[in-house]
Amino acid sequence: MSQPNQHGKEDEAVTSLVGQLASTMWSALANLTGTSTDETSTQDDCHEDSTAVDKPSLGTGAALGDVSAELTTPASDPVEANSGDDGPDFEPVVQLPDASEVEQVTGEEDDEVLYQGRGKLYRWGKTNEGESWKERGVGDIKLLKDTTSGRVRFVMRRDQVHKVGANHWLAVEGMSFNQMGSSDKAWSWVAYDETDEDDVGVHKFAARFKTSELADEFAAKF
Repeated sequence: MSQPNQHGKEDEAVTSLVGQLASTMWSALANLTGTSTDETSTQDDCHEDSTAVDKPSLGTGAALGDVSAELTTPASDPVEANSGDDGPDFEPVVQLPDASEVEQVTGEEDDEVLYQGRGKLYRWGKTNEGESWKERGVGDIKLLKDTTSGRVRFVMRRDQVHKVGANHWLAVEGMSFNQMGSSDKAWSWVAYDETDEDDVGVHKFAARFKTSELADEFAAKF
């Protein structure tokens, strides 16, 4: 008869243990649920607080307009501000004289000027089309007399560059000097010229002037 009593005690012990486990589980679940709810509430509060703190306050509409004006209107124009700045100023080491102040030595300083006028000079020579007149340039034409020997020379310098187009002595005897064809503005002559180093020798020259009066004036002094 003792065997049934032993089974009854075992059943009671199992029932008590199951009840304790169930009670422990429900307590743990309740505690877990309560903690999660509190944490969620705390996080929501923090989010609301941080939102309230971080959100910029723009104030009234007028203040917002002022801020927009400050953002869209530049304080100053950097190009305008630096317009008066030309950069560093360097002084030249060597001061070059003005071209007009430089004395040019031409070798004509001691000569007497018999004639000076503007004209165009030609020289007879070979061209692509054969023998014909070749232009030597436009510039000052001069007849210069050597004050020591009394000899006269013809000099022509081109405009601007002042390069010599012709420089030769004029022979007094046996020198041809003729008006060119039917033109009353040009005269021709033959002379020994050394202007071009690669073409030294006797050449035929011609000078043409703007008017016949200028041509006659040149011929009178030749």
